[in-house]
Parts: sequence; C-alpha cells; structure tokens
Amino acid sequence: ALFIVPLLVASFYLVANHHKKYLYFFVLIILATTLVATQSISGIIATIASFVIIGGFYLLENKSRHNIKIVAPIILAVTFVILSIYTLSINGRLSYLTQPWLSQGSHNSISVRMQLWSIGAELIKEKPLLGIGLGSFEPAYQQALHSRFSQFHSCMEVNKNCTSPLSEF
Repeated sequence: ALFIVPLLVASFYLVANHHKKYLYFFVLIILATTLVATQSISGIIATIASFVIIGGFYLLENKSRHNIKIVAPIILAVTFVILSIYTLSINGRLSYLTQPWLSQGSHNSISVRMQLWSIGAELIKEKPLLGIGLGSFEPAYQQALHSRFSQFHSCMEVNKNCTSPLSEF
C-alpha cells in the first residue's frame, strides 16, 4: 500500500487531466483493485483523503467554468470508496476496526496504537522543542506506561470505575 497509494493518486490525476485517459484509466483500475486487495486501511484512507484534496483543489481552480471533466473522476472516487467499504465489511476488517468503540472492554491493535499515540502526545507535550532524544522513545514510553498502570491501581483503590491501560505483548 505504501507504493500503491501515490501511484493510484497520480493515475487518478492523470485520468482527470490528460488526453490518454484510457491508458491511465486502465492503470487506475489495476492499482485501485490492488490497493483494496491489500486490505490496508491506512492506504485506503490515505487514498480517499487524497481524492478529496485533489477534488477540492480542482473545484477551486475551475469554479468559474462548470466543467464536465470533473464528473468521471468523481464517479471513480465514489466507486472506489463504496467498493473499499464493501470489501472491508465482507472480510471483517471494518468490524475489527470499530470493535474498540462498539464493545466496551474489547481491545485490538487499534487500541494499542491509540494508547501509543496518546503516550507519544504526552511525551511531546513534556519536551516540545528538543524531544526526548534519539533512541530514547521506548524507555520513555515504558516509563509513561508504568506510570499509567500505577495511576490505574491508585484509582481502583478509591474508585471502581477506572480504565485500565493496555499491556503490550
């Protein structure tokens, strides 16, 4: 997905703006199918966000004249979004992604990543200019995680309604 997304976005742009549309359209279909087959949620989200940004710039650039050329790329982008969501829901990836929000107490790799990002944001707040230094993230992360566990245990002594941090495997 890391390589496919930029190529897919570039081919989307070429379909919208060049004369050899059939060649670029064929490449676009192959790349879109390949990206959906990778089941990379991040890749699909990045592609959709890129489509929205490119479409926004295109509409701003051409707002004075109503151009019919934008209809085909919009149809392609909407079709890609619908097929991506359909494919992700069929294979269970969509329910896997929404699991931490829909069922309380269930965790998956998304939950662990959100905790990692939360602790990373705390570390950035502590030292916003110089950071924690090269190679020092893991010890700082582990220290912050242990601090969260001790706060959780203190909370459990006083209040029974506390959210436990996730231990990593």
